[in-house]
Amino acid sequence: MKNAFTVLGATPYDDIERLNELLEEKQLISDDDIEVQEAYTELTSPKKRIAQELIYFASDVYSSFEVVASGKSKEKPTIGEAAHMIVDLGKWFDGAGAKDNLLKKVNEARAASHFSNIDEPFL
Repeated sequence: MKNAFTVLGATPYDDIERLNELLEEKQLISDDDIEVQEAYTELTSPKKRIAQELIYFASDVYSSFEVVASGKSKEKPTIGEAAHMIVDLGKWFDGAGAKDNLLKKVNEARAASHFSNIDEPFL
């Protein structure tokens, strides 16, 4: 499945009311009601939403991660390519303040969208 935010045309800053509006709009125009409903479910479940938020914010730096993680890749990456992406993403998480910055972005979005914050040990 594509990133749920992309499917609905949403951002991590959208609250439940906005997600409901986007769901209704997409259901009217989409040929794939199942994908739209799955995206909505991912974004309205606090636990499932975390993966979508990480993909959304991490893809700003590592677009290749988002392509693989969201299933957009037309071909499976080779083992070497996958390992390289994992190492790059690991370096980003371990970089100077990158993990803290990601947590801050996710929690700012969660505060704006009225979802509960996630704790630092989660990441």
